[in-house]
This record gives sequence, structure tokens and C-alpha cells, in this order.
Amino acid sequence: WVGASDLWEAMNLIFKQLGDTARPEHWWRQSWFEHNPVKNNDTVLGTAPGATAPISSMSNEAWEQQPCNAFSNAAFFEISLQACKTASTQHFGDFGGTWSWKDEIITAAALMAYGSFAMHGNPASGDWHEASGSIHKNASRDLNYDTSMMDRVSMDVLFFVFFQAMVRAVARDPTNVEALKPVLGLEKKPQLADLGCDSMYCDARESIREYQKILAGPTSEWYKINDMRAGIPNYETASVGLVLVAIRAIMSDELFGSAGMSAYTAVCSVLVLSLMPNKDEAIKANSNYCLPGTEWYTAMKDLKWRVVKDIAKSLATLVTILESLIEGMFWQETLVGPTGYLDPYLKGVVNVSACWRQTHGNWHRVAAQMMKELMQFITTDVYTTSVTQISEAQKQQAWSSLNLVVAEFKIFVNALKTMSAANEVNLCRVFKLAQKVAASGKPLNYTIMPMMDADGVNRLIEQQLKDRDPILNKNLNINEAIQDPTGGCNYNLENVILDEISGFSKWMLEDLAVQGEYVEGNSFNETMVKFKMGLQSCPLELKVKASAEFIKDGGKLGFICKRTVWRVTTEFNAAFKMSDLIVWSQAHFQKLFAGDATALTAGIDLLKIDILKAEITEFDITNFPGEKLIADSVNQVLRNEKFMTQVETLISDEMGASMQRALNDAMAEVGTKLPGATERRRLATCNAYDAVLVDSARHASLLLAVFGVLLTLIIN
Repeated sequence: WVGASDLWEAMNLIFKQLGDTARPEHWWRQSWFEHNPVKNNDTVLGTAPGATAPISSMSNEAWEQQPCNAFSNAAFFEISLQACKTASTQHFGDFGGTWSWKDEIITAAALMAYGSFAMHGNPASGDWHEASGSIHKNASRDLNYDTSMMDRVSMDVLFFVFFQAMVRAVARDPTNVEALKPVLGLEKKPQLADLGCDSMYCDARESIREYQKILAGPTSEWYKINDMRAGIPNYETASVGLVLVAIRAIMSDELFGSAGMSAYTAVCSVLVLSLMPNKDEAIKANSNYCLPGTEWYTAMKDLKWRVVKDIAKSLATLVTILESLIEGMFWQETLVGPTGYLDPYLKGVVNVSACWRQTHGNWHRVAAQMMKELMQFITTDVYTTSVTQISEAQKQQAWSSLNLVVAEFKIFVNALKTMSAANEVNLCRVFKLAQKVAASGKPLNYTIMPMMDADGVNRLIEQQLKDRDPILNKNLNINEAIQDPTGGCNYNLENVILDEISGFSKWMLEDLAVQGEYVEGNSFNETMVKFKMGLQSCPLELKVKASAEFIKDGGKLGFICKRTVWRVTTEFNAAFKMSDLIVWSQAHFQKLFAGDATALTAGIDLLKIDILKAEITEFDITNFPGEKLIADSVNQVLRNEKFMTQVETLISDEMGASMQRALNDAMAEVGTKLPGATERRRLATCNAYDAVLVDSARHASLLLAVFGVLLTLIIN
């Protein structure tokens, strides 16, 4: 069925026949951004024919309308080469002898390289010619084939064979073909009855063989490729099915309990409505794949799938593949929205000869990379990351990276949002990062911000404190009457300002622990992941500078009591240790999959601070002559329990609100990608500290206020 002595010779023949028959007079102008017609002999095909085979078997007289978009399809040959290498070095699974697909995937990838090349290089529909505007058939000049259909069928058969391989790879019993049929066939509809596969799509390998056989034959028979289209699912449908099967295997009943299928349903709707090419197809696909009552849905629910050994790691692999697919669709130019999302980039940037600037060519390269990742998963990773039977101990281990499970699900959902919000991608930032990575010669490393991760929280607090040390000008809104021993005038202490609090950059955590659990509720609405985090800090010394206005204003002594304002300044040293801070957080799966901003929530259970030192080191009322008794009274106000209680009341409320906002911000950051490799949790060995005995009622209030400022600092 290859059509020659081997696939290499067959591909040489196919490219030769294209080059011998397709010419610019057959072209029509496509909607892709690139349009730069060039003769083959003036391209790399003419200057390096050996390095560009089998494409260089085309005639030197042939032309390419979009050379960058055309030549970038050589990336798909890498899939064939990887399959050849995998097949020769390890077992290329044939699923219990029921379905060998090595030859077909090698061929399908090569056909993808050809089909898309043919369409971009020589876009011709067979009977319509842009040059003449003619739509009338003329056997003496018309082509016998439609290159746009070659591109489409190539994509369809390649995605379809990957889909059917994925189904068999994650099925617990891939030899039970009858049970797998409703899934392998993708959908059931009367229009497919003539295929003879119970009104479903048939074996993808047969379509690949038929397609290869037609192309290896004379060009007079290439029109038959158009007839194949009705018997192959479009690649969008196959890609949706592929991801859904992987999701169902990850969300198995063994690990998610009764919520497994509910979780699948929620993810299914989000996925289908995001990836399908138009609204009508999306609605139909949602009914077929996501809602009870269809053969697909019933089979997905009842079939036994392999069980993953690490949910977070398996999700990360799937998310990587999904992100590659969506990234490719972004560059494809027409598959994501809104309309015109690339316009800011295209104005004055793309219309140059450099191929790396041509967006559609990036789609080819990224799609090929995604398929290589997919092949690695199907042929190797699935067997090292999952089992057919799982013990209780393995179930617990599968949930061991619970905080990353939530993060990966959030990345999954956020990636899908790009399909309708592509205009929010900052391409200048993308290319700046690409330039940086290329210059370094090293791959980009990043870490995922998990939910309630010890290392992440530690780094977050440390960095924020360093960036904001010292804190300046915190108004405590204090207005306190000062008792005049003589009773002659009225005195107030007002506008108490914490001018500067420094020392936060020395913050260190002594201990930080996280506990989490998966909670299967009575309904999917109540199914969630819950966390508790406990923290302890090393002693932290702060230097506080404060000021206020001491005001004399009125009284029975008349003019003697005329309004006068003196400036009061003070400094004190304080040290505390956060001995216990316990916060909670939870992730609601239903809201998470729906993209609800309230899916992740958090709050405070307990806050306990141990005061180690609090002492006033300096106190002064500027230019306040001789009134020693009043100065002592002001000093007493700054020291007494009443004042500290007022501070505590004012700042403690702000502290609680600030911590809540900080936790909300932390929930919003779950799933973000941070540059750099993963680091171990950075906890400190605290230095010995000689505590100064203090009046706990008085100075506990003072330090609670200071800690309130600290927490305000973290989130503002």
C-alpha cells in the first residue's frame, strides 16, 4: 500500500509528481499572511537538494507561493523519524497483537509534511484560477486535484491515528475491541453508515493506507482524496477526543470515586466549547461527548482505564501536550479569537523574508513538536506512569502532590481560555523570552506555583518583605486627650504616625508545614481539595520610628491656652516570633473547571505571636520648655495599656483584612509559571535570642499592631 519499494521512494515520487504538474497559473490567493512567490531553483531546494530531499525531487521549474509556510512542514518528518527510532530501539506497542500502527504513523506524519507543503506551496482547487478568474472546467489546463484537500486530509488522518492509539494505550484491556468500539469510532451518525463500521468512523490505519496509495499513483487519480474526507473525522474532533480520553483515565473512579465522571463531564464541556471550530459543531460535540445518553459517554463511564500513579505528574504531561496544541493554534492564524488578534504584531513586522517571523510556519513547527510529545506518551510514558491495578497505598501516593493537582487543573482551564482571548498574549514578551533562551543555548526552566506550597509561600513572603523594607508613613488615626495636672488648659495627642518600620528584610521562617486532602462530597458541588498550613518564624527585630502632634488648644486660663502645636518623636525596638499561624484553603472542582474566580478560597484559623522584646529607646517633645509633668503624661499615654489597646483594635482589624486579601492573592497565583528551576524549601536555623522581660498586656498590644503593619506590607 506504500506504492513503491519503500516509503522513501514513494515520497520522492509524490513530490516529483506535484512539481511536474502544479504551476502558478493554477493558484488562488490564500488568506495566510505570507505571500512571496519564488521559483524552486532559487530556494534551498535548488542550492541544497541533498539536504532537502525528498522535497527536492520536485522540478526546478516549480514555484512556491508561500515558501516559509511550505518548507516549515518538514518539521513533520521529525515525527516519522522519531517513530522509526522508537520502533528500532524499543517495543512499539501493538496492543496485545490487535493493532500494529508503527508503519501507519510513520507514513501519516510524512503525508502531513507533504499535504500541508502542497497546499501552501501550490494552493489550487483544481478548477478555479485566480490569474484568469475562470471557474469553468477545462481539461487541457485544469489540475486533477485539490491541494487544500490534501492538507486537510493529512491533518485529519494523523490526528485520528493518534487518537485511536491513545484510546488503546490508556485502556486497561486494549484487546477488547468490541468494548472499545464506541470510543474508537468517536461518534455515531447515519451519514457514516456506508463505511460499514456500525455508523461510526472506522480504523484510522485504513484511511492512511488508502491516502498513501492514491498519492503514490498517477495525479489523474488524486481527485479521489476529496472523496475520503467524509470518512475521516476532522482533526479538531479527534484532538478533543484524544484529550478527553486522557482526562478520563486521570480522573478514574479508583482515585476520584463517584466524582470521577462528574469531573470528566465538567472538563469535557469546557474543552469541547473551546477547541471545536464553530459553535454548531461545539454544541453537537458537547451533546455527544459530555452528556449522558450517548454510546460514547456510556463507554467512557463503564470502561476500565489504566490508573495513574501520580495525578499531578500525569496532568502536567497532558497539560504540556494541550498547551502545545493551543500554542500551535495561536500561530495558525485562524483557529483562535478574537478576529484580528495578531494585527498589532503583523503591522510592519511580518512582511519580511525571514521565515521565523511567519506565524503560520510556527504552527507547523509547534504542532510537530506536540505530536512528538504525544508519541512519547503513548509509546512509553503511559506504561511507566500508570498501572492496571492499584493498591490503597498507591492511591494515597497518587494524591501525594495534591497542591500541584489543583495548579495543573487551573493551568489546563486557563490554557483553554486562550482560544477566545488570544489578543491578551503579549507577543513582544514572547519573542524577548525566545531571544533570551536562544542566546543562552539552554532550555527554559520554570516552576509551577502550587496551591499552598511551602517553598512558594516562603519565597513569596521573603521577596515581598525585602522589596518593601522599610515601610513608611503609617497613620494610626489616634486622638488621645492628655490630662493637665493644673486643670488650666486642654491638651491632645493627635496624628500619630509610624514614620518608619525597618528590619523586615531579615524575615526568616523556622518551620512551615502543609496538609491536604481530597474530599469527595455528596455531590460534585461539594467535591473539593482542602489544605491547612502552619507557619513559625524566627525572631524578627524591628526598629520603629514614630511621631505625633502634641496640641494645646483652649482652656479656662484664656490666652495662655491659645492653640500651640509641638512635634513628638519616639523610637523603640521590638522583637517578636510568630509562633503559630494556621490558615486554610480549598479548591472546588466544579467551579475550577467552570473558570469561576471563586473556585479557590482561603482564610485564617489561628494567629499567635510570642513577644520577645519591646522597649522605647528615645522620646522627645520638640521645643516644649519646662512642662515636665505634661511631658511625662504624654509619655505615659504612649506607654499605657489603653493606648496599646486602641492600637491593637485599629490595626488588628486591618491585619485580619490584609491577611485575607493576601491569601486571596495567593489563590489567584496558583498555576502561574515562575522562571528558574525548582528549589528546596528555604527554612532557617534561628539564632539564639536573649529575650527581654516585658509587660505582656502592654507590649503584646504594641507588637500585634506592628505585625498588622507587616501583613499589610505583604499585600499592598
